[in-house]
Amino acid sequence: RRAKWTCPEPKIRTGYLARYAKLVSSAARGAVLAKEVLARLKAPGRLVQGVQPLVRWHDTPLPQDTPGVRRWLGRWGWPMLEDLIAVKRADLLAHADGPVIRRRLQETARFEKLARQAHRRGDCVRVDQLAVSGADLMNAGVCRAGPRMGRLLGAALNEVIEGRVENHPAALLAWARKQKR
Repeated sequence: RRAKWTCPEPKIRTGYLARYAKLVSSAARGAVLAKEVLARLKAPGRLVQGVQPLVRWHDTPLPQDTPGVRRWLGRWGWPMLEDLIAVKRADLLAHADGPVIRRRLQETARFEKLARQAHRRGDCVRVDQLAVSGADLMNAGVCRAGPRMGRLLGAALNEVIEGRVENHPAALLAWARKQKR
């Protein structure tokens, strides 16, 4: 079946979007192309590093739940996530209006609302924001330094992000002690 498959004809055959489609077959290729163009323009490295992930990830579906939003916030940080939302919105608005575009715009707005709320609340989204550190776990006799410590802290972050454990030292130490068993 795969051998018989042929790529469908593009819907847009003229203009800027057609030329762009010929150059870019995927978001990853678009990110490489953006890097090459910015390098030719002698753009500062910081700009290139900021633009590349925006091009790469702007078409990725956004999570619509608080834990998913927290994960993206932890991965990107607020300033970059804010830029990604703006790029995604601009890209969607550049498309012809239709039910799919309207739905994606609503999803983007919901994602932005959840991300702003998590950012304003100061939700824990990274290991360094946990109310306990590796030293706290060692002092409590939960575990020693090493790979297990990193896995335990990562699992603790996941529990906090999911809302199953409160980001409070007593709650996290109690949870960690249960994991020791």
